[in-house]
Amino acid sequence: SELCWLPAHCILAPRNTKEVSLILKIVTFTHAKFAVRGGGHNPNPGWASIGSTGLLIDLYLLNTLELSRDKRTISVGSGNRWSDVYRYLNGTGVSAAGGRVPEVGFWFQLSEYNASQTPDLLAALVKYQAAAEFDSKAGMTFSPTQNTTTVGLLYAAPVDKPSVFQSFDPLPVSKHLVPPTTGTEEDMSAAYSSPTTRPTKYDIVAASTHVDLELYQDIYAAFIAASGEFSKVTGGTMQMSLQPLTSRSVVKGREAGGNALGLPIMPINWFTAVVSWTADEHNQLAHETIIRLGRMVEDLAKSRNLSLPQLNPNDATFSQDPLHSFGSGKFAGLEAVSMAYDPGRVFQTLQNGGFLLGDRSH
Repeated sequence: SELCWLPAHCILAPRNTKEVSLILKIVTFTHAKFAVRGGGHNPNPGWASIGSTGLLIDLYLLNTLELSRDKRTISVGSGNRWSDVYRYLNGTGVSAAGGRVPEVGFWFQLSEYNASQTPDLLAALVKYQAAAEFDSKAGMTFSPTQNTTTVGLLYAAPVDKPSVFQSFDPLPVSKHLVPPTTGTEEDMSAAYSSPTTRPTKYDIVAASTHVDLELYQDIYAAFIAASGEFSKVTGGTMQMSLQPLTSRSVVKGREAGGNALGLPIMPINWFTAVVSWTADEHNQLAHETIIRLGRMVEDLAKSRNLSLPQLNPNDATFSQDPLHSFGSGKFAGLEAVSMAYDPGRVFQTLQNGGFLLGDRSH
């Protein structure tokens, strides 16, 4: 996002862990504010950038990749992009996202539908989420805008027309952005990428809900109203996404050691919306719009007793508080890890942005 283009006083690009350690010693000694940039993907201002009063630590040179002998783990340098990982794993017989895949093949397609079809697509999505509880290889993306809805179907095996997606079969596709095909993760990543043609600002918001068709319909209606009003005033655009998460994935996470989110074992929908615009004068309006939409989604879910507290940090805006949404027990665990590895609280007090454990401003 253009909101993240800040002129750092100094940019440091460490080449190895020794240089990272040296930089952090300097930061600690001087009490200098700093920011850390990996891919710079998060659109929240100050998360991966800093102004003239601080240092930017750019990790792009930490780009090593190493697959273990048993092919169960891959060590990824912080400066890599996922496309680098996918390219590295081509021909190895394994996948970073899907675990072991015998032929490293993925079936996927990316389709665009007219906005008038979205109510039927939402019904198909709910049916898919029920079917996906019994098929761990399935995944999908569901992203409406004001005028279209884009549906991405992906399956971690080189098969033809996986039956788990059959609820979408009766619905005519307006345009195949990527026709049904079999390829690698690298192919899939390239197909889903969309280059930005002009400098654009972005803001995001997160919410979590149970799976429910009427709730999805009301969320979509609220999104269309908000998107239309924002576009009329600013000329900007909005997109929302419903991101299905199966109970099986939560179980697998717990079996692998658990995670900090404290997710319940059930089908979950991670809602997110993205607002984009170009003019500085609309910065505040954009943030207010996206926050208001997020609260509307939460209120709609709470009114049906379908709200979940856990926010996906990848989708949360800077004024949300995903870390506390995980629950007091999980938050205490994060604090314990922080104190064990960063007893001087360098990352919690000197880091310029991010969801920090000591930040109570949300």
